Amino acid sequence: MAKALKILVVDDDVDVAESLADILEFDGHDVALAHSGQEAVRHLEERAFDIAFLDVVMPEMNGVDCLCKINELRPETKVFMVTGYSVDQLLNQAADQGAMGVLFKPVAATRMREILRTCA
Repeated sequence: MAKALKILVVDDDVDVAESLADILEFDGHDVALAHSGQEAVRHLEERAFDIAFLDVVMPEMNGVDCLCKINELRPETKVFMVTGYSVDQLLNQAADQGAMGVLFKPVAATRMREILRTCA
């Protein structure tokens, strides 16, 4: 296994967030969950993360707005966008803001592990 990483999973769909967290924790990573952009920002104000998996479409603060806040607070955090929608405009904005890539729901555990190996 690659080194244990500090990972933030942000998704307003509780089931999706918990499923991703379960896989990551099973692999030995330190995982924090947030179910809104605002909650993610609070986590990032308190501690640093190596990687964030960030849902694109969320109420109040969408993933791109949250990515901008992450860039302000913790620019060293590698961010991967996660979406179940075709939201090209938001994904293009995320890429412009430095997102490392996009994962489409349902996220395959093998794909997530592949990304973590390249980031470790």
